[in-house]
Amino acid sequence: MRPFRASRRQLSVLRYIRGYQLAHDGISPTLHEIARGTGTMNKTGVWRVLRTLERQGALRRLFRRPRAIELLVPVAIPQAPNGAPLFHIPIPTRTHPGSAIEKKARDFMQRSAA
Repeated sequence: MRPFRASRRQLSVLRYIRGYQLAHDGISPTLHEIARGTGTMNKTGVWRVLRTLERQGALRRLFRRPRAIELLVPVAIPQAPNGAPLFHIPIPTRTHPGSAIEKKARDFMQRSAA
């Protein structure tokens, strides 16, 4: 069996899911929460990434269960000095919907999940 190799986008999704699970007592995020948390995709894009990861054997999902995501590969996520997991949260900015500033805004804040 080949070692699992994830793209940057796939790794971002895997790290977000793992961090969310650690912060929420094992409960997985919804597609909408993953899309907002990674800040790079819509729900359809997240669904495609999850489908690809499932086909590659990196995770398992239960049919019609939005929060039933089981990671099958180890995912390293950044940790705070106290050992609490860190994950990114998009910071909302005040811009007009659809403006160039909104599209290019990638302001994130690292937040301890503890």
